[in-house]
Amino acid sequence: MFLFVIFVLGLIIISLITFLASNKSWIYKYNNNIIIVKNKTSNSSCELYINDQIYDRKTGVFFKEVNLQGKLESGEEILVQIGGGLVSVECNVKIDGKFVQYDEVKKFNLSAAASLFFGIISLIITSIILIFMLILVSTENELKNMIKELAEGSVIVPFIPYIYYFLIIVPGFIFGFISLNKIKTKYAKIGIILTCLSSLFIIIQMGLTISIIK
Repeated sequence: MFLFVIFVLGLIIISLITFLASNKSWIYKYNNNIIIVKNKTSNSSCELYINDQIYDRKTGVFFKEVNLQGKLESGEEILVQIGGGLVSVECNVKIDGKFVQYDEVKKFNLSAAASLFFGIISLIITSIILIFMLILVSTENELKNMIKELAEGSVIVPFIPYIYYFLIIVPGFIFGFISLNKIKTKYAKIGIILTCLSSLFIIIQMGLTISIIK
């Protein structure tokens, strides 16, 4: 079970790293034109905007090299090439065959990513332990008797393991609120919601622990 949990957590970390590296927007300013190229991992698409108007869009492009095309009002042709590996995505723009350097790159908010990461991790861990606690309460077993014996020595002892939850719950809230304070992003909100749900699961677990002690 422990190895399975580690494996699942590893997959989540890799997925988040990929998401962070791939979700970008490149902004180009060329002769009073604003060219924006967006690589969205949320729906696996790439989009080309010229002066706030979408000119080209391709979907189902995750881990693929993509070409987008457009044309300026002056008649100049735009060719966009997007590609990369697991942890990096690059964008090259040619206007009439000449490379153009981007002026700005917008990346996924790191605080939001951290909040989402801790939210997912805390939800997985608290869900697994909650299921275990529900099974523990509904059956007679040695572990249940051991918890009762520990409580006889000190009521606080059975609740000591709950302290470790702070290692995943508190960072989820901190990074989430830091992100929301800087930029309103749905991923930070999702992270906070998941962390709140995990906190609710912890409260339920504590209630189950109290029922075992009694």
